[in-house]
Amino acid sequence: MNYSYKIVLLILNVVLAAVLAASMFFYYFFSSGTINWTIIAFTFCISFLSGLLLLVLITELLLKKINSLYSRVKNFRSHADENSSLTINKNQNEIQRLNLEISAWADDRKNEIERLKKLLLIRLISFLQHSKNQKHILLKRKN
Repeated sequence: MNYSYKIVLLILNVVLAAVLAASMFFYYFFSSGTINWTIIAFTFCISFLSGLLLLVLITELLLKKINSLYSRVKNFRSHADENSSLTINKNQNEIQRLNLEISAWADDRKNEIERLKKLLLIRLISFLQHSKNQKHILLKRKN
């Protein structure tokens, strides 16, 4: 079974709200003997709605940050060098620090690719010069 994380969070929220409502039921049942269904229903609704709001806010904020990190890593080659020196402050939160670390990693990979391209070009030029010299030597031997 492949459930979306949203369905799992919704089920978890319903279970937590039901547990809270059941605890209110047992509290009223054992403390006074009468059950106030209005308060139990109100408790269930308030706990469910507040939990749902909290889960939606947290997941949307986190997903927005994580998606921006993924897109940054995915498209690191297409970006120009934006920040050559990245500093990490101690008062920044973990997501911001992770974002800076990923940006630094992407910049390092980009610089490494550029360096390897230059190295390949130098080797190609050297190979062509060497093969030209070898061809010239072979022509001299034939004559």
